[in-house]
Amino acid sequence: MARPIVIDDYFSISCEKVDSDPVASASVHRLTTAESIYRESQVFGSDEKTIKGAEEFKVIGAEVTSTTKVRSVGLVTVGAPLAKRIAIAALSLRAAALPLISRTLAARLAGNWISVFMYRRCFGCILARPFGFSNRSAEDADEVCHLDRNTAEELVLASIFGIIAVTDISVPPMLRMPRGPSPRSS
Repeated sequence: MARPIVIDDYFSISCEKVDSDPVASASVHRLTTAESIYRESQVFGSDEKTIKGAEEFKVIGAEVTSTTKVRSVGLVTVGAPLAKRIAIAALSLRAAALPLISRTLAARLAGNWISVFMYRRCFGCILARPFGFSNRSAEDADEVCHLDRNTAEELVLASIFGIIAVTDISVPPMLRMPRGPSPRSS
């Protein structure tokens, strides 16, 4: 189970046993230590923004979900907030249904999808064509262009895969690649 702490730009997330007390987590201990140092240094934060021992939270733009329900299927996910993924999917699907698109809208949709796909980078390969609409100059930002069906399909695919574009952090990271013969050795 992930347990967060956040003080302004400071955060700590710890991996704890499912039945552990959230207040006794390593992340809450680190927060307490940091708060003490902040007080001693007369650095005052926003106490109302401090998160302690939550199972679902946002930290530096990422949404972490480690609720009992999610953990029961063996997951702990990190990704762009679900509300953002749903909103950009809805906008992309509506845009994909249109025959025209402005350069600015295409660039903003593509940019937002890239921020979503940062948590599942392999999905970034879906988007190539919407970036082709980028503004070439300030004067053509509002230019409206024909939206070909291939580009529209990329927006639809981004909408489909964007909903599941999260990383499961309950999977242990691979610490070392297995060593084998070098591809260049003969």
